[in-house]
Amino acid sequence: MCSNVTNKSPNDSSSNSILGGGMKKILTEELAFIKATQTNPELDGKQWERIYARCIDAQYSPSNRKIIDVEKENVGYSLKTIKTSRDIGDIKNVRIIQCRPDPRLIKVGDWRDDPQGNGNRIIQDWNRQIKSLKESFSTLKEVVLIRAVDFNSFCLCEYDIKTLDEAEYSWKWNKRGNLEGYNREGRHCFTWQHGGSQWTVIKPVSSKTLIQFDPDDFKSIKKSKREILKLLGYSVGV
Repeated sequence: MCSNVTNKSPNDSSSNSILGGGMKKILTEELAFIKATQTNPELDGKQWERIYARCIDAQYSPSNRKIIDVEKENVGYSLKTIKTSRDIGDIKNVRIIQCRPDPRLIKVGDWRDDPQGNGNRIIQDWNRQIKSLKESFSTLKEVVLIRAVDFNSFCLCEYDIKTLDEAEYSWKWNKRGNLEGYNREGRHCFTWQHGGSQWTVIKPVSSKTLIQFDPDDFKSIKKSKREILKLLGYSVGV
């Protein structure tokens, strides 16, 4: 076996599976294929969308809806992939670029004098988008694949996409001029970068599927570009 797939919930001793049945097998096979056939394995957003669509047996076609990337029946999926140099198993939080709020909602001129008002308007813009999507989907999910730089370890996380209660968050400016949102427990949940109108959401990694490859298993099957071209019947110069 070239992989080890486990389901892990740090806050619960029980197993909590995100991909059930043959879905985990499909995901593992897709990632193993990339690692076996690429000299420097990499995975971009569109590749991840296609792979996840296959995992859930959905017909893949890029969605023209904002936030949603893959659709199946009455469920909309937002898909993200993040590369990290940290140990996958030790990751407690993940930072996700969620969307770019409409900059017209943010007060100009005296915008620094109203952090709470600006934070509330960001949440209001998010809620407007989610309510619009709920007219087409009964369920909205966000699925994040965290991948190690060496492409040997992966973590799959799933979150419900829902509206937010602006009364639950307080906002303040940090030293870099970005707006940060905190929940009632004081946990840092959001960062809005004024320069690019980019909204980052910080989410806990509480339930996850882990995939681990043994790099030694790939040494005998990794082929060079020259070897692959020869297998395909192309004449390769010396």
